[in-house]
Amino acid sequence: MADNKDIKNYAGQIFEHFDFDFGDSGMEIVISSAAPPEILDMVIKVCGSTDQECLVQIYEALGTLIESDDVECSEIDEKVCEIGIYCNLLDWLKKN
Repeated sequence: MADNKDIKNYAGQIFEHFDFDFGDSGMEIVISSAAPPEILDMVIKVCGSTDQECLVQIYEALGTLIESDDVECSEIDEKVCEIGIYCNLLDWLKKN
Protein backbone atom coordinates (compact mmCIF):
# COMPACT_ATOMS: atom_id res chain seq x y z
CA MET A 1 0.00 0.00 0.00
CA ALA A 2 1.29 3.43 -0.93
CA ASP A 3 2.04 5.88 1.86
CA ASN A 4 1.23 9.60 2.00
CA LYS A 5 4.55 10.63 0.48
CA ASP A 6 4.22 8.23 -2.47
CA ILE A 7 0.65 9.33 -3.17
CA LYS A 8 1.58 13.01 -2.93
CA ASN A 9 4.55 12.53 -5.26
CA TYR A 10 2.44 10.65 -7.81
CA ALA A 11 -0.30 13.31 -7.59
CA GLY A 12 2.38 15.95 -8.21
CA GLN A 13 3.61 14.15 -11.32
CA ILE A 14 0.09 14.01 -12.71
CA PHE A 15 -0.63 17.63 -11.70
CA GLU A 16 2.24 18.78 -13.94
CA HIS A 17 0.28 17.60 -16.99
CA PHE A 18 -2.56 20.04 -16.43
CA ASP A 19 -2.40 23.44 -18.11
CA PHE A 20 -4.54 26.51 -18.52
CA ASP A 21 -5.93 27.57 -21.88
CA PHE A 22 -6.81 31.26 -22.13
CA GLY A 23 -9.08 31.19 -25.15
CA ASP A 24 -11.99 33.28 -26.37
CA SER A 25 -14.35 31.63 -23.89
CA GLY A 26 -12.13 32.40 -20.91
CA MET A 27 -9.77 30.26 -18.92
CA GLU A 28 -10.10 26.50 -19.10
CA ILE A 29 -8.13 23.67 -17.54
CA VAL A 30 -6.75 21.28 -20.13
CA ILE A 31 -4.56 18.21 -20.17
CA SER A 32 -1.20 18.96 -21.75
CA SER A 33 -0.67 17.56 -25.23
CA ALA A 34 2.55 16.00 -23.89
CA ALA A 35 0.68 14.07 -21.18
CA PRO A 36 0.86 10.28 -21.35
CA PRO A 37 -2.41 8.57 -22.33
CA GLU A 38 -2.71 7.18 -18.79
CA ILE A 39 -3.64 10.67 -17.58
CA LEU A 40 -6.70 10.85 -19.82
CA ASP A 41 -7.61 7.27 -18.87
CA MET A 42 -7.36 8.23 -15.18
CA VAL A 43 -9.66 11.23 -15.65
CA ILE A 44 -12.29 9.05 -17.34
CA LYS A 45 -12.04 6.32 -14.68
CA VAL A 46 -12.16 8.76 -11.77
CA CYS A 47 -14.76 11.19 -13.09
CA GLY A 48 -16.51 9.43 -15.95
CA SER A 49 -15.90 12.25 -18.41
CA THR A 50 -13.31 14.67 -19.73
CA ASP A 51 -15.52 17.76 -19.73
CA GLN A 52 -14.40 21.02 -18.13
CA GLU A 53 -16.27 20.42 -14.87
CA CYS A 54 -14.52 17.09 -14.45
CA LEU A 55 -11.08 18.53 -15.23
CA VAL A 56 -11.61 21.29 -12.66
CA GLN A 57 -12.55 18.71 -10.02
CA ILE A 58 -9.53 16.51 -10.79
CA TYR A 59 -7.24 19.55 -10.75
CA GLU A 60 -8.63 20.64 -7.37
CA ALA A 61 -8.34 17.13 -5.93
CA LEU A 62 -4.74 16.77 -7.11
CA GLY A 63 -3.83 20.15 -5.64
CA THR A 64 -5.44 19.22 -2.34
CA LEU A 65 -3.58 15.91 -2.23
CA ILE A 66 -0.25 17.59 -2.91
CA GLU A 67 -0.73 20.11 -0.10
CA SER A 68 -2.24 17.68 2.41
CA ASP A 69 -0.46 16.42 5.51
CA ASP A 70 -2.64 13.30 5.52
CA VAL A 71 -4.27 12.33 2.23
CA GLU A 72 -6.97 10.34 4.04
CA CYS A 73 -8.08 13.38 6.05
CA SER A 74 -7.74 16.18 3.53
CA GLU A 75 -10.08 19.12 3.66
CA ILE A 76 -11.61 19.31 0.19
CA ASP A 77 -13.61 22.29 -1.03
CA GLU A 78 -16.85 20.53 -1.95
CA LYS A 79 -18.01 23.60 -3.87
CA VAL A 80 -15.22 22.87 -6.36
CA CYS A 81 -14.75 19.11 -6.10
CA GLU A 82 -17.26 16.48 -5.07
CA ILE A 83 -15.99 14.29 -2.24
CA GLY A 84 -16.72 11.21 -4.37
CA ILE A 85 -14.33 12.42 -7.06
CA TYR A 86 -11.63 13.02 -4.44
CA CYS A 87 -12.13 9.51 -3.02
CA ASN A 88 -12.12 7.96 -6.51
CA LEU A 89 -8.86 9.75 -7.32
CA LEU A 90 -7.27 8.70 -4.04
CA ASP A 91 -8.29 5.07 -4.68
CA TRP A 92 -6.90 5.24 -8.21
CA LEU A 93 -3.58 6.67 -6.99
CA LYS A 94 -3.26 3.92 -4.38
CA LYS A 95 -3.78 1.22 -7.01
CA ASN A 96 -1.46 2.62 -9.67
